[in-house]
Amino acid sequence: MRRLSVVTPTFDRPAEVAGMLANLAAQTALPDELILVDGSPPGDLRTEGAVRDAEDLPFPVTYLRATGGAALQRNVGIDMASGEFVALIDDDVRLAPAFFERILAAFAQDSEGDTGCIAGCLLNPPRDQLRRFRWAIHKWLGTRRGQLAGTFDWGSGHIFSRICEDPGEELRRVDVVGSGCAVWRRAVFDQGYRFSPYFHTYSYNEDFHLALRAGHQWRIFDLGAARFEHLQARAGRPPAWDGMAHQVINSRFLFVDLVPARTTSQEARFWGRHGVDLVGRLFLAMARPTGDAWREASGHAAGMIRAYRRWPGRRATSSPSDRSDEI
Repeated sequence: MRRLSVVTPTFDRPAEVAGMLANLAAQTALPDELILVDGSPPGDLRTEGAVRDAEDLPFPVTYLRATGGAALQRNVGIDMASGEFVALIDDDVRLAPAFFERILAAFAQDSEGDTGCIAGCLLNPPRDQLRRFRWAIHKWLGTRRGQLAGTFDWGSGHIFSRICEDPGEELRRVDVVGSGCAVWRRAVFDQGYRFSPYFHTYSYNEDFHLALRAGHQWRIFDLGAARFEHLQARAGRPPAWDGMAHQVINSRFLFVDLVPARTTSQEARFWGRHGVDLVGRLFLAMARPTGDAWREASGHAAGMIRAYRRWPGRRATSSPSDRSDEI
């Protein structure tokens, strides 16, 4: 029987952790261990208490504390994992009962042993219609250039989200996967792959960055038959302005780090795509001025300015800095 380790980072979400423990215990293929990495302050014992209060779990739980953000917390858990497969599952993700069973069965069909990761697919994509509308606009403007769902456009540094198309039940080759619902072969991490320390504190695009780096040696898939629900818990998340700014800044880091020598055309396409998205957010804010719409639009604009100041050019020497928490 192949051992399966689950690694989960958490911060300020004791209720979500309790729900996740119950969800994992209901799997038809149970994990062999859960490594829960808590980033809460030392005096906050709520999450530790939620683990203690969980009764009759059919797997052992290793609880430890580590700070630095979800990406670095995952690295700590990966280093401790003993399974042949390592599932990275977020605390606000709820898996369908056969999630692990179906993904492990798909790995078993890999006769070549070169499948590095298989991710599940979102049952109810959040803001699905808005995302599809945005991508339709990009297609009409010609800024998408025929990208398929889950692929990375090396010519512009942008990613076509996997949730923009329903994969059905099939196993689909992709470039990128989310970090909250993916099962990785331990051998990938044994080769030294980890989440970049750049993504400390704010962990946007850290999962895409890892998958694109590992994808040079390993095949990456998502499996439509392995479904999950994302509860989109608000606790532990940055404010809307900060979060949107870091999404832009970190997308720039990803492009500069993976494509250090960029052409003028590539640079124009990168900034053009962000410009289109910014205009769309501004229209959305004017149409729906309540909520976080204006904060997201202004954060997007601020992120573009800061990203340009940090990595303005297309020179191969315009290397990323090692910090992601400076806004």
